[in-house]
Amino acid sequence: MTKSKHKPKKQRRHPPVLAHESLVRIFPALRTLVPEAAAALRSKLALAPHETIHEEQLGEHAPLLRFLRTHAEDRILFDGLDEEDAATDANLLGHHLYHLLNYELHGRKTFWVDGPLATMLMETRLDIDGAVLRLPFPTCAFVLTDPRSLALAQELLAASEVNRPPPRVVTAYLVDLGERVEGTAGLRVHALIDSLDGEWPYILSRDLLIQPKDGIDAILESHFPEIDVDDRDTIFTSHPFKRLLHLLFNAVLYTTCSHFEQRELKSPSPCRPGEMGERRRAPAILGGRVHWPKDAPSSESVFFLPGKIPIGPPADEGGGGSSTRGELTKRTWVRGHWRRANPEWGDQRLRWIEPYIRGPEMAALVEREYVLRGSPSAGG
Repeated sequence: MTKSKHKPKKQRRHPPVLAHESLVRIFPALRTLVPEAAAALRSKLALAPHETIHEEQLGEHAPLLRFLRTHAEDRILFDGLDEEDAATDANLLGHHLYHLLNYELHGRKTFWVDGPLATMLMETRLDIDGAVLRLPFPTCAFVLTDPRSLALAQELLAASEVNRPPPRVVTAYLVDLGERVEGTAGLRVHALIDSLDGEWPYILSRDLLIQPKDGIDAILESHFPEIDVDDRDTIFTSHPFKRLLHLLFNAVLYTTCSHFEQRELKSPSPCRPGEMGERRRAPAILGGRVHWPKDAPSSESVFFLPGKIPIGPPADEGGGGSSTRGELTKRTWVRGHWRRANPEWGDQRLRWIEPYIRGPEMAALVEREYVLRGSPSAGG
């Protein structure tokens, strides 16, 4: 028996279907409606390259309003909803259209965070101020598929009393809202949790105000003036949601720091020009329900943020055991953190200091608050 001399090709890793692609599967009309509406609104509103569309501006495009109106009518006619519930459902769909349009308007920029990097960023100190927290693009998406991020997503579903299969992917769409209050930047985070079960991705939407000198705690507690904090759902101030925002903010900083090297992964099943959403594989019809393949890759090209476990020499700061003469006698993990550039350096971007072990090479390792556990792959 002879063995083949040709080794099978190693498939290039790519994230699963993203949240907006799940929506396109449910509403095929969005495949062309969103690109056409984004182009029409850019022209009609004379938007500058850095500007984003506001929700109240969706009504400037008649086909969008017609789409939402038809959806509400269908929910009444075919699903038996009353007018109020159908309007609520259409309003939720309008929230999805908001991030879909801005994502399309600004070139569908997507960052896929590798599992080990997500682990490190989740434990990286956010000792920064609002002046450095700026998106790499006016609207962009961050994709999380690692086990710890999905565990956070599961906690959020449970806290919201949503009964869904385990999450498979979290797609967070971040939108720069511009200066909504004088001297203060507005940021909207749409975190979509998708079980790839044929249902709408579960959406959590949060608006934040970022002042230049605000620390992370102030940013996480911020809200627009018109928001009544007493009526705000406690999910938005819960520990899991703050942990998710912590990770997303660190991922944003990573894309604009000196470490970042742009590495783009092309989709193995790209969407057609002028369309949104993949057409590669047809769904199966089982028991009267549409079942899409869960293993299908996203049709979007993504910027890959790779994770690395550093084993290099100790850096010049952090904690560790020491003798009475100031010499290190034990080895300890030092958490990842951000460092500002020296004022004299030409490159003034932030530096991400990766987690590292500080102390003599042969000394015992003391595991304290920070323990680094990388996952084997981004897909978990």
